[in-house]
Amino acid sequence: VIRYPSDLIDEEWEILEPIFNELEPYTVGRPRKS
Repeated sequence: VIRYPSDLIDEEWEILEPIFNELEPYTVGRPRKS
């Protein structure tokens, strides 16, 4: 398995997952071009 510096460890996911679940879908990241 190739590990990248941006990979999150399980402990970090336990912190971040509830935050991601509360966000509205499609509001994170680049806006889509139509």
